[in-house]
Amino acid sequence: MQLQAGTDWPRVWNSLHNTRNSEGARSGWYVVILDNLPTHTRLHMIRLVESETCSLCGKQDTTLHWFKECVVSKEIWERP
Repeated sequence: MQLQAGTDWPRVWNSLHNTRNSEGARSGWYVVILDNLPTHTRLHMIRLVESETCSLCGKQDTTLHWFKECVVSKEIWERP
C-alpha cells in the first residue's frame, strides 16, 4: 500500500495528533498509516525474509492482509 493521493493529509495528521489516545496508540497508528508494519512483503523487499507469504495462512502478507484478510485476523475481529 502507498499513501493515498487526494487524501487531506494535514487533516489526518492533525486528527491523529489531537486524539485522546495514549502516546503508544498514536505511535501504532502512525506505523499503520505510513505502511511501516513489518509484514512479510515489506521484510522480503529489504531481504530479511525469504518469502512474502503469511506464515499463518500462506497468502501474501500485506498490511491489509494483517487487518482484514488473514483467517487468523478474521477470527480476532469476529470474536464477541
